[in-house]
Amino acid sequence: MAGPTVTEDVPQSVRDAQERFDAGMGADGDASPYPTLRELRAKAPVHPGCAEMGIFENTGDGPPTFAAYSFDAVKAVFTDNATFSTRCYEAIVRPLQGPTILELDEPEHQVYRKLHEYAFARPSMRRWEAELVRPLVERTIDKLQRGMRADLVAEVFMPIPVRVIGALLGLPESDVPEFHRLGIELLGFKADYDRALRASAQLGEYFVGILVDRRRNPCDDMVSVLSQAEVDGVRLSDEQIFGFLRNLLPAGAETTSRSTASLAFGLLTNTDQLAAVRADRSLFPQAIEEGIRW
Repeated sequence: MAGPTVTEDVPQSVRDAQERFDAGMGADGDASPYPTLRELRAKAPVHPGCAEMGIFENTGDGPPTFAAYSFDAVKAVFTDNATFSTRCYEAIVRPLQGPTILELDEPEHQVYRKLHEYAFARPSMRRWEAELVRPLVERTIDKLQRGMRADLVAEVFMPIPVRVIGALLGLPESDVPEFHRLGIELLGFKADYDRALRASAQLGEYFVGILVDRRRNPCDDMVSVLSQAEVDGVRLSDEQIFGFLRNLLPAGAETTSRSTASLAFGLLTNTDQLAAVRADRSLFPQAIEEGIRW
């Protein structure tokens, strides 16, 4: 089944939400984190707070937070599940997103990871690439060519990922701009926690209706797949599905937008590498991995 046709305009409400997010998260103006990260690593591998969000100490509000900045420190955290449990996310993420896979340790994590992987089956991903993503990108590029100039972040990297996610979830096209705004506000909890809670509640109310409909009338979308997924007799609860959806939509609204924009910036400022990728498309997976690492 072909994906829905979507438009690429970013409404002012989304731009306003993005500006609030940037200002509140310390990402307005020259926001390169690398000088700060280099300075922190030189002093110690672990520091209190979240320096990348402009928080350099624990204020006493909520559980204390620490961030690892060196390769060895990060590796130690990721490979020691007993000492550094992801259960901490119950206090950090659950109030905003509900129960998600982020807070699960092994072996429970592996079971629920398999359940989530149903939503990203390779045949479906290949079909969605051909029927949804490529046509959307081509329409966007055609529009840019007619204008001759473009703000790539605002006209390409902000609108495309969230519209793809919205289509994969089976959301009506008319609802996607509102969900883009809510996704940004949900992620901007450090800037305005009350606003993020309201966004989370609005998303939850909407997803209740979507899930009820998909259980009655399954469609060719991720919500339908997740509602029927089962591994060793384990199925996702409604709240876990809502948590997945709250987690996925902001990923399209923010994380993917920024990572793809960073990749483009890297290629456009390293023209020899851009030329290499354009000449040999087999290098593109490497470029994507390097963009994510960067």
